[in-house]
Amino acid sequence: MVKIKNLLPLVLLLFLTSCDLIEKDTILICECQTYYEEYKKTDDKKLKSCLSLNVKPQTLKFNEFADKFMFGNIDLIKGTAKDGLLIFKDDRITQSNRMHTLVGRTYRKSELDRNTLVYTERFIRQNGTTSDGYANWGPELKIFYQCSATYGLN
Repeated sequence: MVKIKNLLPLVLLLFLTSCDLIEKDTILICECQTYYEEYKKTDDKKLKSCLSLNVKPQTLKFNEFADKFMFGNIDLIKGTAKDGLLIFKDDRITQSNRMHTLVGRTYRKSELDRNTLVYTERFIRQNGTTSDGYANWGPELKIFYQCSATYGLN
């Protein structure tokens, strides 16, 4: 018969070593570099400095094990439509969704290039409908952030 005293060290050892298997969040600091707004497909996609947007550096957290992808305090997964999508690949993380609001629909796509640490956000909003009932999409806004690894943050 095995005594409980003898099992306690074994249980503690298993518990402590299994905690290391849980993947921790990866946290990056991302600073806005450039952006552009495209009103028509023929528009010149001239990149503009983010200084005029007055965008502060944001944290980007992700955890493939926990299906987590957050930019600043925005959870890019929770609250998304059924067609929201999160894909983790070796070279990139991609999130996209369509959100329905009272004034129309919004399409958002976020992507982190894991090699260059460039994070890109793309937004397109519906601006009502045309006279024949089709969606009238507004300009596309695309913002580019350069991210860097953080140390000492959890």
